[in-house]
Amino acid sequence: MSLSFRRQSHRLDDLFEKGSDLIASLGGQGVLVRLVHTEGSTYQKAGAHLLLHESGQVYGLVSGGCLEQAILDKAAELMHRSQAELHIFATDAPDELEFGFGMGCGGTLWVLMESVRCDETLARKVRGGDPKARRWAICIQGPDVSSVGQQFEEGQLEAQAFPWNSLGQGLSQLWKHEGYTWALRQKVPELELVIFGAGPGSWPLATMAHTLGWGCQIYDHRPTLLEDVPFPWVERRLLDRAASCLHTHPLASTQVAVLMTHSFAVDLAILSQLRPQDWMYIGVLGSPKRNEALQKALPADIPLRTFPSATYAPAGLNLGGHDPASIALSICAQIQAVLHERSDLMRKPWCLDENSITRGES
Repeated sequence: MSLSFRRQSHRLDDLFEKGSDLIASLGGQGVLVRLVHTEGSTYQKAGAHLLLHESGQVYGLVSGGCLEQAILDKAAELMHRSQAELHIFATDAPDELEFGFGMGCGGTLWVLMESVRCDETLARKVRGGDPKARRWAICIQGPDVSSVGQQFEEGQLEAQAFPWNSLGQGLSQLWKHEGYTWALRQKVPELELVIFGAGPGSWPLATMAHTLGWGCQIYDHRPTLLEDVPFPWVERRLLDRAASCLHTHPLASTQVAVLMTHSFAVDLAILSQLRPQDWMYIGVLGSPKRNEALQKALPADIPLRTFPSATYAPAGLNLGGHDPASIALSICAQIQAVLHERSDLMRKPWCLDENSITRGES
C-alpha cells in the first residue's frame, strides 16, 4: 500500500484533546503504533504512540529520522489486515544490514502495530480504562494471536505473576509468562502545571508545558489579564488577593506550581495558603533579595515551614538568558529534573529555618 504521509502533530494526545468530533471526523481505518519497550539509546522511550490514518495523516511520534519512515511503511502494510504485529528495530550497528539505516545509535525498539478503527474506542485503547492507572502490561507475543495487542492494567492481572516492583519510573521490561511475552511499563505521572500570574511573561511557560504534554491552569487576581491569555487549552481561574480559593483547588495526580504574579502581597498570600505536601514542585519567580523578603514575611505557623523541600526560589536552573522564553525553559528544565529525581541537575530548594533563612545553591 502506497501512502503519502502527512504529519499533523508530534503528540497523539492532541487528537483526543481537541474533542471527540475530530476523531469522529477521521473515522475509517488506521494503525495504532505503540513503542512498548526499548533497550540502549533511543530517541523515544516506551509509552510513545503514533496513529497512521488510512488517509496518510500521522498523529504522534515513536522515533525519528529514517527509522520513523520505516515504521510508517510497515504500519501502512498492516492497515487492512485486522491484526497486531510486533516489529523489532535495531540501530546498534553503524551499518545496519536489515534496514540499511546506518544510524549506529546503539538501541533497540520493540514496536507493536495494530489495525484499529478510528472511533470513540481509540482513546480507551491508548489511554487505558483507568486514567489513574500507573502500571500495565501489553501482550506482544504468544500462541494465541488474538491476544497480541491486548492491554491490561495492574489490577486486572495476577500480581504475583508479574514483577511489578522491579519496574522503575517511566521504564519498561519484557516478561515471559505461560508462553506469552508481555511488555510491562510504569508510566511517569502526568503533570498539571498551575501558573499564578497571567501576564504575557507566563505565556512561553504555558506553551512549553503544553508542548511537553502537561496540563495547565493559570490563576490571576486581575480578570483582564486572564481574558488576554490566548490559549484555548489553558484553564483560567480567578484568584482573590487573599488566595482563599486555593483551599478548594482540585488536586491532580502530580501537580507543580510557579508563582509569577509580580505582586509581593499576592505571592505571599499564595505561599501562605499552599499545602506543600500536595505539590511536587513550587517555584517562585524573583530575585534572591525578593525571595528572602518573602520567606521572612511568611507566618511562622504556615505548612510551608514544616515541608520546605518542594519549594524552589528563585525558580529555574541557571541556564543563562533573561527573556521570558529563556526563563520558561529554565523552569521547565528544573521541573523535569525534579520529576525524574535528577539531583545532579536540581538547584537546592529553600532552606527555611527560624534563625537563618537562606537559599541553597548548587
